[in-house]
Amino acid sequence: MEKSKLGPVVTEFVDTNYELIKRVELISFAVLIIGFFLYKLEVTDSGAILKIGILATSLILFFQAFKTIGFENPGSGNILGSLAFIRFMFRLYYYGLSVAVISLLAFLLQFKNGNSLALIGGITSLLVLILSFFVRIQDKSKIFDLRFYLRIVICFIFMGIFMAEKGII
Repeated sequence: MEKSKLGPVVTEFVDTNYELIKRVELISFAVLIIGFFLYKLEVTDSGAILKIGILATSLILFFQAFKTIGFENPGSGNILGSLAFIRFMFRLYYYGLSVAVISLLAFLLQFKNGNSLALIGGITSLLVLILSFFVRIQDKSKIFDLRFYLRIVICFIFMGIFMAEKGII
């Protein structure tokens, strides 16, 4: 039986085009924010712009999970500072954010499983946030930058707004 080569192919694509992916992330996030404001202002057909922004942002976040993570100081022999754990956390981080952004689409389309998606994405992102604080305190590394934390905070804000609008919180 032949092994799937999807993982290495996607990783190679993401690594070679990472600067482009970062730019596309900014553009898709801008479309998401513009669509959100138009949706809140109840502009006609603004839901389509919001859906495109949500799908594009979620797809880009999913692809970023395959980025090769490398850093100079792999830690002090501690499990929290190991390269394998950091790679696992980044994968979990991007998967969690991707699911959380998809949950926004589920809320928008009024799927009944939107609450479950939001719960899974939110708990995953919260877990990564807490673990990143432990790694940052222990190793004093610069692995988790402002962009890392900003994505989580913005995602929580959007999820909170949509959940409050639907009467969940």
